[in-house]
Amino acid sequence: MTDLRALLVLLEGPRRDAGLDGETERLLVAYGATAWSDWWASKALDWVEQGVWSEDVADALRQCSTNKTYSQHTRHRAWHYLKQRG
Repeated sequence: MTDLRALLVLLEGPRRDAGLDGETERLLVAYGATAWSDWWASKALDWVEQGVWSEDVADALRQCSTNKTYSQHTRHRAWHYLKQRG
């Protein structure tokens, strides 16, 4: 099992520089989108913008979009990507 918490720092850079396989990218984005801080959720959304998507990511964004511990901006971004992907 991949230690996603240890990989969170990769979300701070571009997806193309991370060197992860697609499955790990999707797991990391889903984890980051529901992590304990707005910072990680925002960074996970950056990777969604760069094309990372799956049902797990969609589920995480649903949680993110309603979690009032995140900023309104982050929640709206999550909602926007959900609407966009249908």
